[in-house]
Amino acid sequence: MDELRRKLIANLQNYLRERQDFVASLPTMDPTWTVPLNIVANIFEPILGSIDGKCPNLFLLFDNIARSENIRAGAIQFEIKIFVGKKDHSAITEFCINGKDVGYNFSFQGEDYPVGIYLGTSGCQAFYSIIENIIRNATRHSKRERIKEVQQESDKIIKKQTFDKDKILKITIEFHFDDKDNKYKEDFVMVRIYDNMGGWGKENDNIWVFKEKKNEKEELKLAVLTDDVEKYAKEILKKYIENSEEKQEEELNSKIFNRKFSPNYPEGRIIDETGKIVEGSWGIKEMRICASFLRGLKISDYDKIPEDGPPVIKPYIQPVSANKANEGSLGIEFYIPKVKTLLIASQDKIFNSLNKKDLKNKGIYFIENINYLEELINKGTFTYEFVLIDIDDENTFPFIAKNLLRMPYKLLYFSKDGNIDKIKQFEPQADKKKH
Repeated sequence: MDELRRKLIANLQNYLRERQDFVASLPTMDPTWTVPLNIVANIFEPILGSIDGKCPNLFLLFDNIARSENIRAGAIQFEIKIFVGKKDHSAITEFCINGKDVGYNFSFQGEDYPVGIYLGTSGCQAFYSIIENIIRNATRHSKRERIKEVQQESDKIIKKQTFDKDKILKITIEFHFDDKDNKYKEDFVMVRIYDNMGGWGKENDNIWVFKEKKNEKEELKLAVLTDDVEKYAKEILKKYIENSEEKQEEELNSKIFNRKFSPNYPEGRIIDETGKIVEGSWGIKEMRICASFLRGLKISDYDKIPEDGPPVIKPYIQPVSANKANEGSLGIEFYIPKVKTLLIASQDKIFNSLNKKDLKNKGIYFIENINYLEELINKGTFTYEFVLIDIDDENTFPFIAKNLLRMPYKLLYFSKDGNIDKIKQFEPQADKKKH
């Protein structure tokens, strides 16, 4: 066995071991702590990084995940996009034909940014599991004509022939830190994952329709990009289904793709009211379980809608191109926590010259009014690893005296005059028993 094969087998074995660790942690460990991991270097480099310019680290997984559909690793491309401010940072994988050999490259342009992953490398498996499901869905449930295109290009790569890079399967993973699309940017990074298979037609601004005839039966699916699913979907179904008024409610509901993502509907539940497992749509349920984990939800809450914050997971449609705005590809949207390494509470002007917006996306936050900390604590988003407090502020002592036990263990103080006695007054005092 040559060295390359040894590396590939070892990488796959390690990946499967981490997957089993993650599966074991789901019912036994609540996701209560996060590890800051850089998106490209720590999450994607371990699986997509190049081995000697020949193939990705996890080639054996990608070469077999869609093999039943005659699609191999060479015909699966990944692009990672990081949106921060007005700058885009991106990484992309690429197979190429070099004479009689197949080459591979994983390139990154821009700056890497961290996100908070619950339980560290074990939690990364939740992310990978979602990507695996997206690949399987794209290669099995897209329009047959488009799947055939990918199969043909895959066959060319195996034969080491020139292939069309625009026709292979492309999985895009976007991280939105602070753009207008992310309504929850104070605490969460919005993640969108989608393919380039198309097939979804735009009915209106809120609804996209997938329609194809398979085995003499017409397949129809609706994706609704608004919270009011029932209101919009039923009207559209009347347009596409003859005698829709006479159809069974269950048959109509099965066409609405959103219902499979939400525990508000029977199709989306994992366990019913009697405690029995709800069969069907396992891939979508697996993605929702993983998205729930990445949000930090307890397993007991997986069949609930969070009262505060963004949705756990929902469908997303990406237009194929600017020239084909009425045709889209199916994807998903979910949220993961922003890294919150350090919070600095100070009104001192020495911090005014810093680029606070950029530092926030790297896990460093600033507030001027220390009393705002109490609002963060009560809100449930006070997850900073360190807090640095300016004790020259006259409001500091009464606030700390009231909230010390609610603060992180790693609580730091600073004073410009360097008065140690001033700092000592903030040390917790042990209770003195009277004898």
